[in-house]
Amino acid sequence: MNQIDTEWMREQCESSGISVANDLSSSTITVINSCAVTSGAEKDVARWVRKAVNAEKDVIVAGCITKDYADRLKKEYGVSAFLFGGARKRIVTALNQIASGTDVVKWTETADLKFSGITGMNGRTRGFLKIEEGCSGSCSYCIIPVVRGRKIISRPIEMVIDDVENLLSGGYREIVLSGTDIGSYGKDLGTSLYELLRQLIAIDKEFRIRISSIGITALDSNLISLLGSVKICRHLHISLQSGSDKILSLMKRPYSAAMYKKKIENLINKIPDIAIGTDIIVGFPGEDDKEFLKTVSFTMDMPFVYLHPFSYSPRKGTNSYDQPFEKSAQKERVKLLKDIVNKKNIKYRKRFLGKQVRILAENEHSGRTSYYFPVFLQNRLKRGDFYDVTISNVTDHDTGAAIL
Repeated sequence: MNQIDTEWMREQCESSGISVANDLSSSTITVINSCAVTSGAEKDVARWVRKAVNAEKDVIVAGCITKDYADRLKKEYGVSAFLFGGARKRIVTALNQIASGTDVVKWTETADLKFSGITGMNGRTRGFLKIEEGCSGSCSYCIIPVVRGRKIISRPIEMVIDDVENLLSGGYREIVLSGTDIGSYGKDLGTSLYELLRQLIAIDKEFRIRISSIGITALDSNLISLLGSVKICRHLHISLQSGSDKILSLMKRPYSAAMYKKKIENLINKIPDIAIGTDIIVGFPGEDDKEFLKTVSFTMDMPFVYLHPFSYSPRKGTNSYDQPFEKSAQKERVKLLKDIVNKKNIKYRKRFLGKQVRILAENEHSGRTSYYFPVFLQNRLKRGDFYDVTISNVTDHDTGAAIL
């Protein structure tokens, strides 16, 4: 999400005649697109602000930052402007005001995805599109509805189609659809993610679509029926967060472990080779060894091929903020889950030995499969092109292939 917002702001600056510097030293104003998902992410924002201020740069902070934390940054570092939420569309105005010596400004606006189209992703082989903003969920640990908004705002289908056509004309062959809660796409427009995908795969060009992340409750039979299309990558990232019903309830997640498992089984039955990744939060308030072992057992039963484990990070403004949690156990629990899924990843990739797959070249000697794992080749590749290759070897960390 932040990558897309950053690219959008860069394009707005360039189209308005504002030069975008390649490094901090050659800039006069530094724009930091922030993230507030974890306390660690906020610390990274402060580190970049401090670095820019020490280099005597004016600073604009945009994106997912809480107003309390913004007040701290203003007090400690004298940040010149804050663009909360959809106010990033005022980036050009903010830059011009700072350049003219205007005092600190703060804008807070609801996102308007009619302004969100981009023509490319600077330096990337994949084109990213934000099709939805906002989350109406009430997860007890999550600050995203506060900083991104609770209202579902979708980019109209005809605009998304135009965006895809523009990216394809720019040479992109993989389009990544992104959103705060992508499964809720279209609820505000009387349409759905299914309908959007149905129209996108009808575009008569050679390309593929990747869904960045989706909630388990959005995986109904209609959507699953489309996921088998050759134009949709056989890869989904579906957050779990915990395999314990007690913890899922405390988190206020909208599903049980049994429901999650059943939907994954339905998905695998329809698309046996699909790659499934997930997120898990460890050390959440109420998670003792017994509850964590339920997550371990569940993870072992699930066909996950990669995992993003997060140590619970209390966020001010969420329901779980003041609750006690076992911080000391987090590191060990993260390692255990990583070890389990790493073994699953190796086993999954070995299923493709001797098989033909299509890759999108990311650089001269590597590309990425529809199944999301990268492959490495001795052959010389043209960045951004598709190649049909045969998987020749699999190690603990890498996958080798050769062009047919």
